[in-house]
Amino acid sequence: MLIAASVLMFYVAYQYAFSNSIKTYQQVSALEEELTLLKTAPQRINHLQQELGEVNAIIGEQSMAEIQFHDNLIDVVTAFCDRKKVKMTSIGDVAISQQGEVSILTTQVGITGSFSRLTQLIYEMETQEHLGKISSVNYWLKEGRGKKKDQLNLKIYIQNIIKKDL
Repeated sequence: MLIAASVLMFYVAYQYAFSNSIKTYQQVSALEEELTLLKTAPQRINHLQQELGEVNAIIGEQSMAEIQFHDNLIDVVTAFCDRKKVKMTSIGDVAISQQGEVSILTTQVGITGSFSRLTQLIYEMETQEHLGKISSVNYWLKEGRGKKKDQLNLKIYIQNIIKKDL
């Protein structure tokens, strides 16, 4: 009788306490693995974009000037985002328009942060980085969900002119 009661008590304890703890531990382990992957995601994305650009250059879809323009822009913006704690939300592909002997490379970058830091990024890009000409900037406010604060977003359009080699 005592053995049966002990087995029954162990089963009940397992069902109500131990099984939940084990499930929670497994969920925490899985979430920690995902977190480590997310922490290295920007570096992996930059590396993969660079590899893709090099492959496209080999097969002739992009010129080396286009790849350098895009890579330099990514490097400058990610360094600024890390330094100033703002978030890069998007970076567009480089669009090329041909006009006579010149190519105009145009791309866009989306960033979220405070007004002063976003304006500081524009200032640094115009005066210090010389990536190209900032042709347009667009600020807009996105409402936060629930109790979150509203987010200020910025889209910067950058153009670079490259003379064709003849």
